[in-house]
Amino acid sequence: MRSLSQRNRCLSWTFALALLPGAFGLILAAGAQDEVTVANLEERLESAETAADHQAIAAFYQRQAAEAQAQVSKHENMAQIYRNKALKVQRSANAMTGHCARLADSYRALAADLSALAKDHRSMAEQAE
Repeated sequence: MRSLSQRNRCLSWTFALALLPGAFGLILAAGAQDEVTVANLEERLESAETAADHQAIAAFYQRQAAEAQAQVSKHENMAQIYRNKALKVQRSANAMTGHCARLADSYRALAADLSALAKDHRSMAEQAE
């Protein structure tokens, strides 16, 4: 049988372990508040003054550019799949190939624009230092 001291120590550890996920959540939430997101972009643009503000915005745009570039690759691959299928179903495969090619071009342009915005905010960050 455990002594009262051992039971209290066990309960203390159990309680501490139960609180850990909440503590980590608070730490992560504090870090997430600094991150620029789609939801807070306009607010962050309005309030941007420091180098850190502009670096955070630049990082957001760079993440968005990377996501757009991933879409370029995805749609280029899909266009190739449709081209390969064109031998079987000519008409619909050609339409889908064109659709994917146009989307890839759009995402490519979007990625370039977002990268340019990230570059502009990195430049603003340098000027703010």
